[in-house]
Amino acid sequence: MLDRMTRTALMGIAAAGLIVGLAGCGQPAQATAATPTPRTVHISMQIKSGTLKGQENPYFTNAAWKTAGGSQLQKGDTVDLTIVSYDDGPAPAPPGFGKVTGTVGGKETVDGKTVTSVPIASISHTFTISSMGVNIPIPVAPTGGSITVSAQIHLTKSGTFSWQCFAPCGTGSSGWDGAMSTDNWMKGYIRVQS
Repeated sequence: MLDRMTRTALMGIAAAGLIVGLAGCGQPAQATAATPTPRTVHISMQIKSGTLKGQENPYFTNAAWKTAGGSQLQKGDTVDLTIVSYDDGPAPAPPGFGKVTGTVGGKETVDGKTVTSVPIASISHTFTISSMGVNIPIPVAPTGGSITVSAQIHLTKSGTFSWQCFAPCGTGSSGWDGAMSTDNWMKGYIRVQS
């Protein structure tokens, strides 16, 4: 026969096992129901020319990635990004920025043709989110025309992320002044909620 102390200890172990077992039974925890359903969100940008401090400079429209319906970007969303550029001037990016990175499949489409890189000498701009590993090179548009680049980006992190064009397309001898150093021109921020 077990003594009283041993019986009490065994009953405690059995009760703990029952509680652990019940915790895994039944319906999933309600916290998972609050997790947003992954969506595909369409974001459109354009690269146009504008006047900044009396000088002509290129700029991205929709620099903060506002959605057409006004919804907030969520972690888990897939962004279907389309960038239409009217800039026919080259601004060769540093080595490595011709490669498409951080997009679904490591690719983008340029006027309907799927590519994984753009020759450095043919680049006009990049759309780069370094902290997400995203780099989308944008080729020079034909004179008087436009070029359309599209890619999908899966948002795996939440937070506020800075983006930058890494093709020196601004003013000054280095090309890094003007639009390159001004928010909502060739750099900006996007916010992704958790």
